[in-house]
Amino acid sequence: MTRPFKFLIILLTISTCSFSQTTPSTKTDAEKKAMEEMDKFVEKYGESIRLEGEGDDKVKEGDFQGAIIAYSNAIKKPCVNVHELYFKRGLTKTKLTDYRGGILDYNKAIELKPKYAEAYNNRAAAKLNLKDNAGAKADANKAITLNPQIAEAYYNRGAAKINLGEINSGCLDLSKAGEMGNTMVYDIIKQYCN
Repeated sequence: MTRPFKFLIILLTISTCSFSQTTPSTKTDAEKKAMEEMDKFVEKYGESIRLEGEGDDKVKEGDFQGAIIAYSNAIKKPCVNVHELYFKRGLTKTKLTDYRGGILDYNKAIELKPKYAEAYNNRAAAKLNLKDNAGAKADANKAITLNPQIAEAYYNRGAAKINLGEINSGCLDLSKAGEMGNTMVYDIIKQYCN
């Protein structure tokens, strides 16, 4: 069962349990209103939540095309966090090496949530794969400004800098990524920084 769908079931279970000790005639107005609001929420957003969960499951199964279809269908429905759907679809497209398609989805996610550090970081990675090193560096800079705890952003910025000939600065970023737990950078550091 998917995370968003589990959340919905838990929410329904909690509300049902909290109201089960009262009979319909003894429910307070606040309880009735809460149930009505929850019913409206499920009616409005339930299908997009289900489709998002379907997409998540398909990613886990390695069915990336199926995941893209599920996320695309969820985007067409009323959504609570549509920026996350664009982000997930972009990530899935990049797993299929559709970096340009991924960038388009990251663009939309950033348009909807301008301070979305993870979207900037993933767009930087996609741009690196397309050899747009200046664009990758700019996006990694933005990701680090928004959330300096994303180790991969330092890796992306470091790789972009090295590709741009900024070896010393790039090596410092790679070292920072390594200090933050990204151990794959050490082979690159050995190759470019020693």
